[in-house]
Amino acid sequence: MNLSKNQVIRFKNTTLNIHCLSGILWLTWPDSHDRILKPGQSASVTSRGDICIQAFCPSALRLDKVKKRWWELPDNIFKKRITPAQ
Repeated sequence: MNLSKNQVIRFKNTTLNIHCLSGILWLTWPDSHDRILKPGQSASVTSRGDICIQAFCPSALRLDKVKKRWWELPDNIFKKRITPAQ
């Protein structure tokens, strides 16, 4: 995906893996520190609010949407089954 200078894209209630291919990207989302990505850098972002990505200059990025967000996983996925030693 290509963004022109100052172009903003927004995603809601999701988890994204964001990969900067060229240019400079500014990432911001609620309850977080902002992130700047330069070519070759990536970030994984989860938010129940808006995730905003702005290009400081013409930029290219790849977005991978994570299929399941952590709060959508069944509770039992985090519980380890322990079998007693015989």
